[in-house]
Amino acid sequence: MSYRIDLQHASVALVACAFVPSVAPGKTICVNEDGSSLVVEPDGSQVRTVPAGGDNWDSPYTRAEIHGDLLVYRSANGADPGVPRAYRMVV
Repeated sequence: MSYRIDLQHASVALVACAFVPSVAPGKTICVNEDGSSLVVEPDGSQVRTVPAGGDNWDSPYTRAEIHGDLLVYRSANGADPGVPRAYRMVV
């Protein structure tokens, strides 16, 4: 099992998940134990998930890039490039 640590939180909490390739080249999706995908909004907030099998399960707001041991989301919205949000990957 793999885990993620949200670097925006003051306390360290491991969250069980899997890191799976997106249909978009070079992108990765963080999938929770229940099969839902993590969503990061353009303002950098992470307040929801997309259920397994949902239409937007693999979509721009659920896709991130791997940089070393970090999973970095940057959800663009039109001309706004989005606020980056990072998670440490524990694999």
